[in-house]
Amino acid sequence: MKHTDCGMTTFTNEDLAEEARKAVGDFLTFRDLTKAVEDDVAFLKEGGVVKGEGVSGWIYDVKSGKVERVV
Repeated sequence: MKHTDCGMTTFTNEDLAEEARKAVGDFLTFRDLTKAVEDDVAFLKEGGVVKGEGVSGWIYDVKSGKVERVV
């Protein structure tokens, strides 16, 4: 599940690279929240990380409290 107003949508890996070079490295930023959820679900299904058909993707809107199923 991803959420609206996520800080990871406010910058790119390139923007953060200078400050993060000595730290962790890739922070897995994203611009498109829906696509990021779809990509996460595909990764889990295709990578064998999670078995079965019970994998789904959701977005939580922190302002309204609503939850939307994406996948």
